[in-house]
Amino acid sequence: MDKDDQIIVGWWESRALDGARVGDWAPLIEYLESGWPMTMDVRKVLAKILKSEMKKPNNRAPKEKTAWKHRSIASAIATLKFEGVPATRIIAQVADSHKVSGRTVYNVKKEYSAFIQKFIEDLKKVP
Repeated sequence: MDKDDQIIVGWWESRALDGARVGDWAPLIEYLESGWPMTMDVRKVLAKILKSEMKKPNNRAPKEKTAWKHRSIASAIATLKFEGVPATRIIAQVADSHKVSGRTVYNVKKEYSAFIQKFIEDLKKVP
């Protein structure tokens, strides 16, 4: 698998796992049915689901459109963080560019911290 394929698989995997963590299992099902590799992270999430340690929340999962917007915000945060921009400027810049409040950016940063960290690790791998 070349680097481009690894980036694509990483993106699909993070989308599937992020969705599963908030109760939207459709991206995980799509990931599995597409034949993407079964990584250790995917195995752990599936094990939690099967052991009933990870359940769908009683309230509804966020809409896919909201999740996409939040992932876009998280990607912007990761890119700026990778570039060495200070945290306070990151929040202000991302809030301005995505037309959301600073509080929204802060909440996305907190909720998607694992996604942001993985995104930065992937950026470091790209030549």
